[in-house]
Amino acid sequence: MSYELKEEEKLRELIDKLQRELDKKNEELFVQEREIAQLKEMLKQESYTDKLTGFYSPKAFESILQHKKSRAERTRKPFSLLLIDINDFKEINEKYGHTAGDEVLKNFAKSVKSILRAEDSIARWGDDEFIVLLSETNFDDARIVEAKIEFFMKDWEVHLMEHIIHYSYCIGISQYRFNESVIDVVERAKDNLKADKHRFDQRKSI
Repeated sequence: MSYELKEEEKLRELIDKLQRELDKKNEELFVQEREIAQLKEMLKQESYTDKLTGFYSPKAFESILQHKKSRAERTRKPFSLLLIDINDFKEINEKYGHTAGDEVLKNFAKSVKSILRAEDSIARWGDDEFIVLLSETNFDDARIVEAKIEFFMKDWEVHLMEHIIHYSYCIGISQYRFNESVIDVVERAKDNLKADKHRFDQRKSI
């Protein structure tokens, strides 16, 4: 076989390889678009936002969590969760009133949202709890996000009439482990949040 024919054959093989890679990428893109369309349809059928903060409701977040689990299994890139609890929120409501409590939640929501990326998701998980899903983020990178939140919000306060309300938070982090259920990854975040709350209570008692 002549040199020219060998080079031509190599070129054809390269073109075939690139075409296969392009076809694979197009197929992945099609799957992603279909999943996004399905997710949007599910969210339409649910009450998917919290009226006070504008964040996702727990029910809507569960749908997003399932979607991200499927994506993580396909791409082999994990996501991480941050479960955040406002400290002494009941006492804030009792001392300053529920309007003050609402202002604390809105202040917190606005501040945290400014730190997150567009591809991340956040929901109001309970009265004084929020849950954040960090897309394609491992545990160590989630700790970096936690540090950013701590840095930008170390002196949190809300001004309400003559009152200046200082507040703080505790946080639990978990990383999705392939093939586990979404319940498991949420439960680990809860366990880590409980541990952080325990440390907070110990600091208060000193």
